Amino acid sequence: MDQFAAAAAYKDDKPSATWQEVSNAFDIPKTTLFGRLTGRHTSHEGAAKKRLSEAQEKVLVSKINQYASFNILLTPREVRGIAEMLAGEKLGVNWVSTFIRRKQGELTSKYHGYKDRLRVKANTPDTRRAFHALVKDAYASHSIKPCNIYNMDEAGFQLAFSRKTIKVAPKSYTKSQ
Repeated sequence: MDQFAAAAAYKDDKPSATWQEVSNAFDIPKTTLFGRLTGRHTSHEGAAKKRLSEAQEKVLVSKINQYASFNILLTPREVRGIAEMLAGEKLGVNWVSTFIRRKQGELTSKYHGYKDRLRVKANTPDTRRAFHALVKDAYASHSIKPCNIYNMDEAGFQLAFSRKTIKVAPKSYTKSQ
C-alpha cells in the first residue's frame, strides 16, 4: 500500500483528523495530500496525456515500417503529418522527437544522404557518353528533329548535390532491404 492509500485509509478511520494531522503522520505535504484525496490533482504519471493512443502509435510505427520496406524513409515532418491525421489534432514541433525517444527499441532518427550512392557511382564520363549515345540513337531511330526538343537541361537529378537530411527509420533498417 502506498503512502496516499494509507493516508486515505487513516482519514476514513478518523474523519475528525485534520488534513494537517494526516499530512504530518504520513510526511506528505498538506496541499498534495488534500488535492490527491479529493480528486483535484493526480500524480505526474497520469498527468502526461499522450496525443496518440497505444493502438494509434502501433499504426504509425507500422506505417513507418511499411514505407521503409519500399526504401522510402520519412522525414520528421512527414511522420508528424501522419500522426496528426491519426490524432485528429495538431501536434507540437517536438512531438516526433519525443515519439522516437519513446519508441527507441523500434525506431531511430539519423542523418541519411540526400543523393543515392549508386547514382553517384554511376556518374562517370563513360556512363554519360553512353547516355548521350543512346539519346542520339533515339533521335535518329524516331526521326526527332532538334527543333522539337524542349527543356532538356531544366530537369533531372542533381548529381553533385549532397545535402543530408534527418530521416525516421525502423531500428533494423538497412539500405539493402
